[in-house]
Amino acid sequence: MIANRRHFPIRKLIAISAASLTLLLTVQSAEAARFQPMARPDNHPFAFDPIFPKDGFVNVLVMLNSTQPEANQRESFAVQLSRVKDSRNRLLNALSGYSATMYAGANWLIPALALRVDSTALNILKDSPLVSSISPDGYFKIEDAGSDAQIGAPAMWSAVTPGGYTGAGETVAILDTGVQENHPFFTSDGTPATSRILVSEEACFSGGGIRAYSLCPGGGVSATGAGAGAPCSVAGCDHGTHVAGIAAGYGGYSGGIGYSGVAIGANILPIQVFSTNSAGGLIGYFADVISGMNQVATLAETTSLHFPRST
Repeated sequence: MIANRRHFPIRKLIAISAASLTLLLTVQSAEAARFQPMARPDNHPFAFDPIFPKDGFVNVLVMLNSTQPEANQRESFAVQLSRVKDSRNRLLNALSGYSATMYAGANWLIPALALRVDSTALNILKDSPLVSSISPDGYFKIEDAGSDAQIGAPAMWSAVTPGGYTGAGETVAILDTGVQENHPFFTSDGTPATSRILVSEEACFSGGGIRAYSLCPGGGVSATGAGAGAPCSVAGCDHGTHVAGIAAGYGGYSGGIGYSGVAIGANILPIQVFSTNSAGGLIGYFADVISGMNQVATLAETTSLHFPRST
């Protein structure tokens, strides 16, 4: 891991989620199972035959045919954004007049968007030369079993002390159910004055485009700023605080719990990406997770925040 953050390439975007260090996410197949493969020509490898619910619409993630820079070239943030927006707008123009609504992706850096479509619009997407792939917008569920042992946390708790490679000066983004801002585990000495939570940069993306399922403050499907990354409001929403503690908690202060997470000196950026659903469960839609990662990539390019990355 290195501190250099400049020229954050799009192809690295999926690796941004710091929660993947500590959170075992199980992809649930309930949504994906509704899409059965079709026998189609080889030039339609992404074609699927959805079983449409009663309302006649399905949510899909659409990857665009977008000109990519050569592997040894890097684009500026503005050029990346402009190129992807141009591809996205061309597809939206082609869908004008059809029942297709973009519910996420307007500012994504990756050449993709999330659409809610009926069967006619889906067929237009399948045949469009502007589209490279289509997949259902599924979801994640939280899962903790074996996380600590898998990342070697017990060994780190006994080995890491302040003054070593603590993550100081770096930022760990937690894409999860939100993080409790005032928890002493996220300070340097147990007092609020040394909190490592980046309150002003918090964000929330929730609901998979449906406000009724969103757990963002204010009732919208997205929010940014102080409080946006606070824990959501249903059972299980303490999970993100737990994950943040494993990733960057510090318990070595006077009166603390005596053990710590991994990056004990790093700043913490909470991004709440989970939603409720019609059954009252807690799920994280793919589109909301992508929006969260896009927010991290944008901050890496437009602010002084440092996010560790591999080379």
